[in-house]
Amino acid sequence: MFNLIALVASLIPAVLTYLWIRNRILNEEKQKLNCRSALKKGLLCAVPVVFLSLGLDILLNVLKFDNIHPLVKETVYNFVVLAFSEELVKRLMLKKLEKQCDYTPGFEETVCYMLIIGLGFEINESILYSFSTNIMQILVRGLLMMHGVFGYIMGRHLAISRKTGSRKQAVLSFLLPWLMHGAYDFSLSEQLMEINDNFVFFPFVLVLINIIIMIRMFIFLKKTEKSLHAS
Repeated sequence: MFNLIALVASLIPAVLTYLWIRNRILNEEKQKLNCRSALKKGLLCAVPVVFLSLGLDILLNVLKFDNIHPLVKETVYNFVVLAFSEELVKRLMLKKLEKQCDYTPGFEETVCYMLIIGLGFEINESILYSFSTNIMQILVRGLLMMHGVFGYIMGRHLAISRKTGSRKQAVLSFLLPWLMHGAYDFSLSEQLMEINDNFVFFPFVLVLINIIIMIRMFIFLKKTEKSLHAS
């Protein structure tokens, strides 16, 4: 019962962020429809992620990754099986969304749609994790909105690459959220803590980085809202 209450409370930041974008920023009718579609695609990401991560896990087993050092195995699992599959599927969902549009999304739209896809995945994952974690972790996950932040990073660098034609930004649009995602998952592994007790601070450093980027994300959304209202 308490986990359910915590889950509902944890979803509030993601839901409010989505409503802010849909109602205050991308509030034209076509944009609202795209926002809803982006949220649905984020929620549905879990299905292809399960199959892709399972396939990658089987591939690693075929390649005898079970026989390598536990720390290396944990690194590969977190960065490849988990983080890579999730970030790739979210990126492909944006591509699918853009194919449905009868126009080319602009800079702000690209960022916001990718952010919303991340929020959709965040909501889905939060619901699943609520069955196997404690109240504090549920609330912290909700406040950090990590998948939303990863979506913002991916969307912003992708939008910059399209605006400037920079291949470097296109690469960073996937590389940065993937590495940050993988690093955070890996920072919570028992194998890492066994090396040195000081690594207990590693996830807190990554959380701090996430908070800083999240603040920048909200500043971007606020500036975008103001610029649209001014025009």
